[in-house]
Amino acid sequence: MTRHRRWPRILGGVILVLVALALFSIPSALSARRSMLSGRDALARAQNGLAAGDFEQANAAFTEARASFESASRSASNLVLRIEGWVPLLGSTPDALRDLAAAGEQVATAGVTVTNGISALPDGLASLAPKDRRIPIGTIETLAAGPVSEARSNLEQAQRLVDSIHGAFVLGPVSEATLMLRDKLERVLPLARSAEALLEALPEFAGKDGVKRYFVAAQNPAELRGSGGFLGAWSLLTLKDGRINLARFRDIGTLPDTYTIPPAMGETAYLYGNGITGSWKLTNQMPDAPTAAGLIEDLWKRTHRSELNGVVFVDPQALAYLLEATGPVDAPSLGTTLTAGNVVSFVTNKAYFVFEGSASTERKLALGLAAEAVWRQFLDSAPTKQGLDALIKAASGGYLVLHSTDPLVEQALAATGAAGEWRPAGGDFFGVSVNNGAGNKVDFYMHRDVRYEVVLGEDGAANAGAQVVFTNDAPAGAPPSYALGPYGPGVQGPKLEPGENYSIVQTYCAPVCDLNGATLDDKPMDVGEATEQGLTLFVSAVTVQPQQTRTLGYSFSLGKVWEGGRGGGTYRLRMLGQPTIKRTTASVSIEAPHDTRFTWASEGVQIAGSTATWSGDLGKRVDLMVGFSQPFLPRMWTRVTDFLGKPVIKL
Repeated sequence: MTRHRRWPRILGGVILVLVALALFSIPSALSARRSMLSGRDALARAQNGLAAGDFEQANAAFTEARASFESASRSASNLVLRIEGWVPLLGSTPDALRDLAAAGEQVATAGVTVTNGISALPDGLASLAPKDRRIPIGTIETLAAGPVSEARSNLEQAQRLVDSIHGAFVLGPVSEATLMLRDKLERVLPLARSAEALLEALPEFAGKDGVKRYFVAAQNPAELRGSGGFLGAWSLLTLKDGRINLARFRDIGTLPDTYTIPPAMGETAYLYGNGITGSWKLTNQMPDAPTAAGLIEDLWKRTHRSELNGVVFVDPQALAYLLEATGPVDAPSLGTTLTAGNVVSFVTNKAYFVFEGSASTERKLALGLAAEAVWRQFLDSAPTKQGLDALIKAASGGYLVLHSTDPLVEQALAATGAAGEWRPAGGDFFGVSVNNGAGNKVDFYMHRDVRYEVVLGEDGAANAGAQVVFTNDAPAGAPPSYALGPYGPGVQGPKLEPGENYSIVQTYCAPVCDLNGATLDDKPMDVGEATEQGLTLFVSAVTVQPQQTRTLGYSFSLGKVWEGGRGGGTYRLRMLGQPTIKRTTASVSIEAPHDTRFTWASEGVQIAGSTATWSGDLGKRVDLMVGFSQPFLPRMWTRVTDFLGKPVIKL
């Protein structure tokens, strides 16, 4: 009897000890929390400084953040908290707090290192920009080998620390902070690695070890193609030891097509036909720019008996960014002055009315003449800082896309997003690509709105619904013209009126994606199904008359688009878009699995309980990520029952 009576006393004593440990640890825990919050706020200021190009402010904020995280690490290493770490259940949170503080310190150190390196350059970041028609190879190599490499190493150490934190028995605030930092690192670390890789690859791209020649494809999105727009003009870019030489732009019709057409293989032939391998105007129908570039490089080799080192795709919006850096440029041959505000509308629309007539030389050359005038002024007179900003904006927006035949250089370009890949990245995926089937320039008037709603189910599965809304703002009742059409005999498809849009729409979803149904204006619609670059896609043809709006609808069943288990997990969504003249708008709604709620989300995502939403311009790419979990006690119970449900010995 006496032995049985001792157990309540022993249990009570243990509880008292645990309570005492918790009470004694409160001051240290609160001090660590204050320092962590201070470090977080300093990192936010540093990020704002980087965005504004104020590297001195960013450096000061990163330095402050590092000091705060160091203080948090000392508080989290308090003796009482360390003893508490030996106690089951209580131990996970103190350990997680220490690792979280150490990871924050590594992130801040990476920021200090990079901003110090950039500040040490003669003109700061602008030192990396082309100057006097030369790419500064030596400066690029110095930055890559030193500060950028060190910062990448710091971020990798932070990633290892965060990955070592296991959230089964970690209190909610610390668990959520861990997930948020993990999300940040999953975004920043690839950028650091890709920046290092790109800086290491740029000297080779710029002809450090010999002459490099690149085909420059000027695209017109008023007549959409998968990679951007109708390939209307071309030039050759030659780089040698960083020295830049850009040849005159010419009409694409000056290049010979070839009738010795090798068969396009697999999915490419099925979707686009073998003609894309022999006709310059058909080479860029697919949204995956590296595939289009490969077709151009192969066609050049067969028609010119020489090889290219890559392809540069240029959209008119890139010209607008270049003009922001240089100011207006006179284009006497076009009878106008091109500015950042008018260059896009002029080359994609106005020029077709000014130089009306299918045989008009000026009309055919308008895009090329504008591109040549803008690029020459940019290379000759753009201030370095503004010039670098223009190139970064053009590339990040998908208006300047680069491809290299060198596998290492291409890998670096792909890592930065400058390669224009249209491929899965893990998790969920949605994208829409349009090819103009009318031969007109009505895509100038088209607006696209993409809506995606997903309900997360069990075991990584989900159900999704999507809508793609096309609105045609072309004038109704207009007379026939080159821009508005109708183009005339020879174009496949229905008979069109002036200003009517006829699109071949390719809608892409995740690799494991089953279509439950498709509609056009709420009426059932038949679609073709295929795969491309590992993605599932559905093909349909849609006409939109002037001043009309039409809506494509889809219902999908998705397999394994989120990671985790019953206690919680993460969902990632990548949405891709084409470079369109009118910006594509998009919205996303995500419902968490049953009995869970969203606890954190990537920047721009709004969360309210079990619902997460995002809206904005789609642009080239949007990556969203959300984390969800059960409340702490149910989550802990779920993980305990999951553990106890696993067999210890498998027979």
